Amino acid sequence: MINLTTKHSYLFDLGLIGFSASPLLLELVTYQGLVGNKIKISALALSLSILIIIKLLTQAINYQLQSKLLLIVGTILLLAAIGWGIVEAQHYANYVFSQYHFQFPTLISLSGIFLVAGGLFLKKKTWLKHAKPLIFWSGWLVFLFGVAAWFCPDGWFFEIVKEGNRIENLQFATLLLTLILGLQAILRTIKNHKIKPGLKSIYLAVLVTFALGCVFLAGEEVAWGQHWFHYEIKSIQSQNRQQEITLHNSPLMANAIFNLYILIATYGTFSWLLPWLVKKLSSKNLNKYFVFFTEWYTMPYFLVLLLFQAQQKHFDAGELIRHWGEYTELMLYLGFFWIAWRNKKVLQ
Repeated sequence: MINLTTKHSYLFDLGLIGFSASPLLLELVTYQGLVGNKIKISALALSLSILIIIKLLTQAINYQLQSKLLLIVGTILLLAAIGWGIVEAQHYANYVFSQYHFQFPTLISLSGIFLVAGGLFLKKKTWLKHAKPLIFWSGWLVFLFGVAAWFCPDGWFFEIVKEGNRIENLQFATLLLTLILGLQAILRTIKNHKIKPGLKSIYLAVLVTFALGCVFLAGEEVAWGQHWFHYEIKSIQSQNRQQEITLHNSPLMANAIFNLYILIATYGTFSWLLPWLVKKLSSKNLNKYFVFFTEWYTMPYFLVLLLFQAQQKHFDAGELIRHWGEYTELMLYLGFFWIAWRNKKVLQ
């Protein structure tokens, strides 16, 4: 382990992460896209690449960066971005900070780099010990990223949630990773001979249904490959609100799927309370039926979708708020990911 004083260690860590974030810092005070125009790779992608290299190098020499410091700096930058955006929104079109030409989306990306770095350099022992609260607060941080993008003066939020854009790609990637974890949980259940046959059948029924649901949702998000391969099935597309090969945008299925999302969001937000209440009131333990319930630390991922769907159904705050749909779906899929992680962990 490298021997540095705490003061120097903090400075050294900030210097390393500052170096990895230098492409974003450069664009922050110049213009968005400067790095990409020069070397044909985005500032964010370059910063992430440098960050991964630093992770590998520090791991090789057994040096541990101060994760807590990085997480704090990232959170402060994110909150600063939200505050800045709110001030800008209140003074539209006479922006207060934009006259200094700071690039708002780059600031949000910069906060993300520090938060990702904090997660990457977290000790495995620390992660295992504090996984649940970390997952819980990460849910709110994901939501705050959406809030920051929403207040972005140049409409960045609407750009990233556009059909076929970044959010849909993240949704697909999240569901794919969730499916992998889900399949691992299924294999572990099959190989585990300690689980009673009746209980094993219940586990497998729930886990297989969950995995098939992930396949369906992943296919729907990329229009079953239409976004990539640009093929057409006109008989289906003609009945679709977005001219896509999907069911969730079909007039026949849209309302049913909307209500299904409300049901899933409600269940995901509150189902973890049932085992807790049963244990409090009767001392009975429902742990062996864990596959039927979510966890308290996954609650934010479902709650945000529930609030969005509820306002759409009962209040309808307007066309602009509807753009949050894709983002809240991403949060739902992240909730699914952590449930799949839980399943794999319990069944190991």
